[in-house]
Amino acid sequence: MSAPVAAPATSGTAPGATETAQLRLLIDGDWVAGNGGHLTSVNPSRPEESVAEGGTAVLADLDRPVLAARVSQRAWNRTPIHERGAVLSRAAAALESQAGVLGLELSREEGKTLTEGRAEVLRAAQILRYFAAEGDRVAGEHFASPRRGERILVTRNSQAAGRSRHRHPVQFSDRHPGMEDRARPGAR
Repeated sequence: MSAPVAAPATSGTAPGATETAQLRLLIDGDWVAGNGGHLTSVNPSRPEESVAEGGTAVLADLDRPVLAARVSQRAWNRTPIHERGAVLSRAAAALESQAGVLGLELSREEGKTLTEGRAEVLRAAQILRYFAAEGDRVAGEHFASPRRGERILVTRNSQAAGRSRHRHPVQFSDRHPGMEDRARPGAR
């Protein structure tokens, strides 16, 4: 796993100040300026207040991040699910610890109340924690068995904290006397 990447520096003012943030693109661990046109984002509740500004991305800016994502995806897929969950847990903790600052930024950027901005950040952390725990959950669906005292567990290759490939290792067929075997609806 790569080391955490610090956000680009703003003007250095205290949280809550009305300084304008400089927009940057995070590409392969580096914060870089976009090569496109200049964009200025304003506070919807105070249109005279500039929240962020900088260059936008252009098509040529996509080659490097797409390549970096492909390279990173291979390593992420090989990472055990509990390690991926730990990454998501750390991200949730980072959001929770900065909920006030990030909530204020959301309020400025989107015109929300501070309470709404903070709640949105905490909800994002909650979602990260949910998926971080996915490796601890029993994966699959239970079905009744025609045999007394049995239940059938159908599982799939689940990689919740990353790319998923949905392949059913067991595909049911409806076998009834006098009927041809046919794939169960919805099975792949």
